[in-house]
Amino acid sequence: MNTFDKLMINLINRTLQIYNEIEKMQYDISMLARIHNDESLKIATQTLAELKVKVRDIAYIIRDFWVKH
Repeated sequence: MNTFDKLMINLINRTLQIYNEIEKMQYDISMLARIHNDESLKIATQTLAELKVKVRDIAYIIRDFWVKH
C-alpha cells in the first residue's frame, strides 16, 4: 500500500471517529433534553444531527476523491 492510500484511509478513519463522537454527544444531550424538557438542549441535539450529516458528507467526498485518483 502506498503513502497516498495510507493517508486516505487515515483521513476516512478520522472522519468516522469524529462522526461517532458526535453521535455519542447527540445521544447524551438528547437524553438531557428529554429529562429536563429543555428547548436549548433540543436545539443542540438538532444541530449535532446536522453536523453528523456534514461530517458523513466529508467522508464521502474523501472517498470519492480517493477513487478518482
